[in-house]
Amino acid sequence: MTSPVLRDLNAATVALDALLTSLSVYSRADSSLRAIAAQVVDAAARSPDIAIAAILLNQVGGRYAIRHCVETAALATLAARRLGHGDASILTTAAAALTMNVGMLREIDDLHARASVLSGAERERIRRHPVDGAELLRCAGIDDQDWIDCVLQHHETADGAGYPHGLRRDDIAAGAALVGMADRYCACVGARNYRRSLLAPAALAPLVADNAGPA
Repeated sequence: MTSPVLRDLNAATVALDALLTSLSVYSRADSSLRAIAAQVVDAAARSPDIAIAAILLNQVGGRYAIRHCVETAALATLAARRLGHGDASILTTAAAALTMNVGMLREIDDLHARASVLSGAERERIRRHPVDGAELLRCAGIDDQDWIDCVLQHHETADGAGYPHGLRRDDIAAGAALVGMADRYCACVGARNYRRSLLAPAALAPLVADNAGPA
């Protein structure tokens, strides 16, 4: 029998796929995206162990580009709750994680399936997707600046080596840092054509190292 938590995460994946696939300047998507984010937050909070196990065991359904965002949202919100963030902040973090890659959804599944080296144009596309995603969300009616900042900054790193703007630790929004770490962790514990999935301790080690010292 499917766990209710896994069932709800899978339902969120289906709803998110439909919404993001049709996202446009006419969408006015704020309330719909927040409803999906609330579903993910609630599912993860009801059973954190099942939510994390679903990520590790690759049990969340749907195509990778969407599934990865749902997994990232579940993990980031569990971390936010553990750190004492309020409900409103947690919901914003979830919504940002669900939409973090909206700027390049069409390319993600292809890149995930490939084993070849990225071209210069593909690398540039990846580095630009936070800016493109933030702009698309604004056009679709998202006016929550914390949400936009999380999407825009989720690939920034404490040492300033991230993108798109090379921000350092003190300039990165707390939600963006959580989304970024959850994004990297979920990517590492998932398999790729060119590498096996990492065990949880191996996936966590570089995240801890990157955030342990002064920027």
